Amino acid sequence: MKVFIKLINHQVSQKLRKHAFLISMVAITIVATLKSGNLPDIALKSDKVNHVLAFGFLTLIAQISYPHLSTLKRFLCLLTYGVALELIQYFLPWRSCSMADIVADIIGIVLATAGLEIIKDHHKHITEKLNKSK
Repeated sequence: MKVFIKLINHQVSQKLRKHAFLISMVAITIVATLKSGNLPDIALKSDKVNHVLAFGFLTLIAQISYPHLSTLKRFLCLLTYGVALELIQYFLPWRSCSMADIVADIIGIVLATAGLEIIKDHHKHITEKLNKSK
């Protein structure tokens, strides 16, 4: 029975993580397509910083939601999403398409990926130390 409960909890947890990722993408898409005057107060004044933070966050939540994806696949998926947002903005008269925004997206993805790698290496190092001390 315990195994069954663990399996159900794992499946529910996995679905919740994937839903959190999709909800985050929808929220970012909505904010990215709003008129500038309609942006929520939580948005920073620097558009580029917003891009770095949004794509850094998406990278982290993508890692949690889809841990089986390789770093390259995750990077390409998020980059494709960023380019798609810029293309959508190109057709919105109140927004503009910017290569600088795509560069900011890439910076956010790379910074978050580097952070994840540092954490992973640190965790591996700590685990190895603990196993040696036993």
